[in-house]
Amino acid sequence: ASGNIAPWQEAIISSDVDGLRLLEVKAQIADVVQAGQVLARYASDSLLIDLKQAEAGVMEAQANLANVRANTARTKELLDQGFLSAQSAERQGTNEQVAQAQLARAQAALAALQLRLRQSEVRAPDQGVISSSSAVIGAVHGRGVELFRLIRQGRLEWRAEVTAAELARLRPGLSAQIRLADGTAVRGVVRTLAPTVDRQS
Repeated sequence: ASGNIAPWQEAIISSDVDGLRLLEVKAQIADVVQAGQVLARYASDSLLIDLKQAEAGVMEAQANLANVRANTARTKELLDQGFLSAQSAERQGTNEQVAQAQLARAQAALAALQLRLRQSEVRAPDQGVISSSSAVIGAVHGRGVELFRLIRQGRLEWRAEVTAAELARLRPGLSAQIRLADGTAVRGVVRTLAPTVDRQS
């Protein structure tokens, strides 16, 4: 039988950020990479500045909430002593809820920037071999643009083309010998059978 050699699984590695300039490309075609290895890095100077501002915003919201809670405690004491109306205490309670919401919003903004900063580094999702690359230093990509293709775990498959009669004689687990174009032989095992046949061939 004859057939083509193809990747077992090919992972498409794309950009998760937009509007950033590609600063560094650390992997090329045919490079063997490990899971989690940095393949490319986007310029993150502006993100670091935004991150500092977001951290300051969280600190400000925390200080504001602490101040409001202290005022709420004083308001409760005055209410218990009969110096304040229930309406004033209720208004102070509302102020505390607003301060808590502001802190939650500031923390969410900080978490979003931390995620964006992590995404400025493009990492390999698995161990394998880089089979194609379109990453160019200086390019500004949109989210989802393909940068690399990775042959997962470096595994290749030979996809044999056999007749319907021959297909009935095959089963997963059978040993196979593949003779390459240069004459060398590679041993393998049948992994799976296609559930369909080509009507023309």
